[in-house]
Amino acid sequence: MMGMRTLDEEECAHLDAVERQRREQQDRVKAGVEEEVARFRAARADRRLVESFIEEDNDAENKDASAPAIALKTMEAQKKPAI
Repeated sequence: MMGMRTLDEEECAHLDAVERQRREQQDRVKAGVEEEVARFRAARADRRLVESFIEEDNDAENKDASAPAIALKTMEAQKKPAI
């Protein structure tokens, strides 16, 4: 193989450094993506929790609001004489 030569130690060290930097960059990108996904999932869980509390409050308010109306209808039915 004419025209080819072996790499010396300095060239090997440079190639190793370039490869290490590439891997470190990939690791940083991967960690950033994983962190972003974790934040998204936490925000989604938080939103669902808030929505469930709102639904529970609305259900409780609707139940409380309908109780006087039911009591009023019951009282009116008791006042009317049976025919």
